[in-house]
Amino acid sequence: MLCASAGAADYPVRPLKLIIPFPPGGTTDLIGRAFADEMAKALGQPVVVENKGGASGSIGAEAIAKSLPDGYTIGLSSASGFAIHPACNPKVSYDPVRDFTPISRLASSPHVILVNPSFPAKNYDAFLALIKANPGKYEFATSGTCGSGHMLGEQLKLSTGANIMHVPYRGAGPAANDVVAGHVPILIDALPSASVHIKAGTLLPIILASSKRVPSLPAVPTFGDVGIEEANEAGWYGLVAPAGTSADKIQILYKAIQESLKSPGLQARLAAAGASPGGTKPQEHAAEISNAVTRMKALVKAQNIQSN
Repeated sequence: MLCASAGAADYPVRPLKLIIPFPPGGTTDLIGRAFADEMAKALGQPVVVENKGGASGSIGAEAIAKSLPDGYTIGLSSASGFAIHPACNPKVSYDPVRDFTPISRLASSPHVILVNPSFPAKNYDAFLALIKANPGKYEFATSGTCGSGHMLGEQLKLSTGANIMHVPYRGAGPAANDVVAGHVPILIDALPSASVHIKAGTLLPIILASSKRVPSLPAVPTFGDVGIEEANEAGWYGLVAPAGTSADKIQILYKAIQESLKSPGLQARLAAAGASPGGTKPQEHAAEISNAVTRMKALVKAQNIQSN
């Protein structure tokens, strides 16, 4: 159990609330719950999860921002809720940089471009050559407009000059189902949710947005491998507190994350979710959020992306 510093004497003395801005069952929820369980051991107090899904994570993010900065409400940050959605919707009620105190990136998870097995191209070079030779002919499915998959597709278009059409769905499941069925040829999705189709052979992985190659897919290149670093941002999941939370309490929470990361059980749960462990310092996660916001705003402007 962690000891409180003099500036945060006896903290925490009661349960903490962890707001996860997405519904139960998804990657964000799995990662959040895994850390909640381990942080409770390190802090000596329960960390109670509250799912507040909706509006691409903005409802939960707003709830975190409006909570008392007393160290007893913390929340999950993500590229979707803290960078993409604010970039697509400038009128959101919170500022992803000013209204939160970052604590750490907890984990990251690759995104992947996949194709139906009947698609003529089976590797990235052939894929890119085919879609560039046939502007406007091919479509890519994602979980929805202004989702992570959509933004990766737009970055691919911007970086390569390819012209492929976006087909948004209401969730990753329906999008994957239609690509498996052959109604749309290309899918862009988070690797954890796409893995079942890769293992079944019903979808073929073409390229990953990941800092390194994935051991289970050693032949699949990353965007970094093909020289498109601006598209090589994996999905990230972090921990934040409301702005104004004291530095002493932030340090206690950060140390609890570091203790949690030592747990073999946590490592196994992250691996099962297709995620890699994080553990960045508070200032590093702050820079990660700020940089992501800047990149997404620039991409939205460059591609004239309109939210639904």
